Amino acid sequence: MFVLSWIKFFRGYVYVHLTGYATERFLNLCGSRNILIWNLKPTEDGYYFYISVDGYRSLKPILKKTKTKARILKKYGVPFQLFRYRKHKVFAAGIAVSAVLLFYCSGFVWNIEVKGNSYLSEETILTFLQNENAGFGVPKRNINCEELEEKLREFNVMQTKTEITKVLTARNLDVRFADIIDIGEDAEDAQEKIETLDTLFKAAVKAEVEKRITGSTPKTGTIGLGETITKEEFKKMSLAQQSELYHNNKELYNKLKG
Repeated sequence: MFVLSWIKFFRGYVYVHLTGYATERFLNLCGSRNILIWNLKPTEDGYYFYISVDGYRSLKPILKKTKTKARILKKYGVPFQLFRYRKHKVFAAGIAVSAVLLFYCSGFVWNIEVKGNSYLSEETILTFLQNENAGFGVPKRNINCEELEEKLREFNVMQTKTEITKVLTARNLDVRFADIIDIGEDAEDAQEKIETLDTLFKAAVKAEVEKRITGSTPKTGTIGLGETITKEEFKKMSLAQQSELYHNNKELYNKLKG
């Protein structure tokens, strides 16, 4: 839209008041002959509209055929500016050069505004764009918005994964859990998943430890009932266990004691 406006300005255009017998037919003929008219507004006696200089010059046969009249109200664009300052050639040339430079510079990125972002800081995004050759001063034609959007999404995931790794390290958890956790674009949501994982993991470890401790406790009621105790094991037994063996199997006790 911006480029189209500049093209119109460079070529020149006029604001016209159309009146006469068949104004609607006039508009239809302009459409059939591909004569561009814009900002058309109806009036009591006709229409107001904008038309390019070249388009206006081609209206004569249509005006004659439809018995209408077109009166120029205002003139816009470079051709009229140059004509106005034709006696001041240097000034006119300066205006022309300035317009060309302005048009050329409009093809580059000079301002970046970050909106709708809640995960990454504005400084981080601007640094990312600069690294992807999409920062200030880059030609707009060199920027692929869809590709850049996909790269930014991947960059956001990597930043979130880095933050998750820090949280896992602080909780003394294996950083490889970062590859298992479903990482979206929200670091806070990922941290909530780490909280749940940490709680479940520690609970499971605690239950397994208690199970093994309970399973390794010797049963005092069965000590000495068989002859599976060696002298080395007998020496490691407590006085209470040796006393229990003496009462349950005195012969085995004397054999191990001797």
